[in-house]
Amino acid sequence: MREATTVEGHAVRALYLTTGAADLYLETGETLLLETLTRQGQDMVVDSAAEGLAMLKQEAPDVLVISLSLPEPDGYWLNREVRKLPPIREARF
Repeated sequence: MREATTVEGHAVRALYLTTGAADLYLETGETLLLETLTRQGQDMVVDSAAEGLAMLKQEAPDVLVISLSLPEPDGYWLNREVRKLPPIREARF
């Protein structure tokens, strides 16, 4: 994965791989994982749910992957708050 520049293949598997990499980054802080996620087109990578909400209020992404294990408060909270945002309210989750 570290050498990959794009996420290819079955969409669900790619999503699982990306989400898993994001979770590992949050747990380990390994900068190579963050660099890989960024290189693969992840424009917004955050370290907390509160930081994620602040970024989402500024810009609505095309695709949103929320790690439920995000800290401060948590990914479940972020999921609920994101659904209240006007540009995202109509999006499919």
